[in-house]
Amino acid sequence: MQTELTGNCLCCAMSYKIQGEAQRFYHCHCRRCRKAMGTGHASNMLVTPLASITWLKGEGLLARFKLPEAERFYNCFCKQCGSPMPRVVPELDGVLIPAGFTG
Repeated sequence: MQTELTGNCLCCAMSYKIQGEAQRFYHCHCRRCRKAMGTGHASNMLVTPLASITWLKGEGLLARFKLPEAERFYNCFCKQCGSPMPRVVPELDGVLIPAGFTG
């Protein structure tokens, strides 16, 4: 299904547009996602292809934390307010979007 979404961080310093194919929406309950989100699960949407994200504002504020012992787990967030931000996942040829930050 073709999808077009916009989103921004809590402080509105960063904003983005997603245009691509929605592949799946899911709630991950793994220990790492629970810790990273501070909730019982992380709600994410996967949109392909990799190039489906366009940063409209504030891309330079994007920070990334890679958990050293994890092969693929990392978080992207706004340096100013800490809001979770979309992350490009080359292994899936897509963008993983924290679902609460769209609209």
